[in-house]
Amino acid sequence: MENNKNGGHGHGRILPKTFKEKQDFVNNYVKSMARDYNKQLNFQEAVANAYLAYTERDLNLDDVTTVPMTNGSDGDGKTTKLGMLQSALEIFMKEHPDHRPPINGSVPDMTASTDLYVRLQRMYRDQGAEDVKKMTEIIRRQQQADTNDEKLVSEEDIVNFCSNVYSVGHVQTRSLRQEYYASNDGDGDDELVDDWKMALMDSYEVAVHTPILWYLGLRAVQIFCGQEGRYPGCVVACSDVDDGNTALKKDEDLLTKIMKETVIPHYKLSDQELLLSNDDGDDDNNNVVRICKELTRYGNAEIHTVASVVGGVASQEAVKILTEQYAPLNNTYVYNGIVSVGGVYKF
Repeated sequence: MENNKNGGHGHGRILPKTFKEKQDFVNNYVKSMARDYNKQLNFQEAVANAYLAYTERDLNLDDVTTVPMTNGSDGDGKTTKLGMLQSALEIFMKEHPDHRPPINGSVPDMTASTDLYVRLQRMYRDQGAEDVKKMTEIIRRQQQADTNDEKLVSEEDIVNFCSNVYSVGHVQTRSLRQEYYASNDGDGDDELVDDWKMALMDSYEVAVHTPILWYLGLRAVQIFCGQEGRYPGCVVACSDVDDGNTALKKDEDLLTKIMKETVIPHYKLSDQELLLSNDDGDDDNNNVVRICKELTRYGNAEIHTVASVVGGVASQEAVKILTEQYAPLNNTYVYNGIVSVGGVYKF
């Protein structure tokens, strides 16, 4: 983007930043190259996707850099595969004139003549292959320094890493024990609390159906079960309907108390009154009460349609991990079968 076709002033290889600069790029650079913009679909596609040309993509490597460079499980000091690839990437970017990461050698479908599209594909393919070759050379130099790591990174690993360099990340979860018994007072936990509060602010169209609320309700159910030795709503059948209703009401009240006094404070969400305590202004019919009433009513039932959906999601994520393809869901998936809406949260 040094000069336009009319010989305009150069921009010193600086990408457009302001709205005016972006509009100038579209109108005076992209559109101006078309012979008849209204009839040329390829230029219309170029304008619609112009942001891809000036949007700077960030590498998601902040979490990766925190991954130990040594295998901490057995203390043998070996470099991890991800650590070696990360180190090679840093060297690659330092040695490259534009300090860019390896290029993905593929080109998406677009409206173009066959000849031009094939030429463009060839350019990206050749550059991608050259970048993979450079990364391979760097990694092999690293491996020569430690013969124990000779077979740690394969050719396939390098190709996959270069092709997906912008989506590389480190998914790290807490154990159930950490989630259940942690005080949530650490610096890292403050970030989790902020995420939970944001999830409550970005509620479902009907607030009570927001998946994270039902997760909190299920945590209350687990505590109830630990205290009472049974799930709420699973009371002994009684011939007297009134006594049965009274027993259910007691379970509902106890579950509501657990959720309000134990679960919600544990997750530092007591101040989220908009969703947790005051959905419609009626304290006797707020979200907490409504959720606890429903959880008591269903009495730990297992509905086959909901189990089918959750089982399908679980198997899909297992396939991702086993095949090492695609990014798995990051942490906990919650499915609300009442309205068929799901959410993914870190706990």
